[in-house]
Amino acid sequence: MYGNVKKSLLTGVFVLVPLVVSVALLLWFFEKVDALFSPVLDGVVRTLFPGTDHVPGTGILAGLIIILLLGTLARNVVGKRLLDALDRLIQRIPGYRTVYSTIKQLTNAFSPESTKSFKEVLLVEYPKEGSYALGF
Repeated sequence: MYGNVKKSLLTGVFVLVPLVVSVALLLWFFEKVDALFSPVLDGVVRTLFPGTDHVPGTGILAGLIIILLLGTLARNVVGKRLLDALDRLIQRIPGYRTVYSTIKQLTNAFSPESTKSFKEVLLVEYPKEGSYALGF
């Protein structure tokens, strides 16, 4: 019984850590983008609509625009080369490369451009003989 509890606890940690790290990174990203672009966007809004104060959501809007631009860049040859160079750089950072590669594998698996993911369902004998698990 102790072995099952230990395995379940470790599995839970390995499921939770990438999720928490991904959410924390996204929150950090949106906060930084908001802090960077809010003064500019608020200035534009104040010019167009005098008496208007801070407009909430500018950080999310600017972040989504940045994500859209990155996606557009990543779909062309130059962008792919830049991202490959960034990947190689990140793979040299101890500790972070593990989290990054895990998150990247998960996002690649669910990517609409992925042609290999979830195309076939298999019944695999795992984790021990006589026990089966679904595989994709």
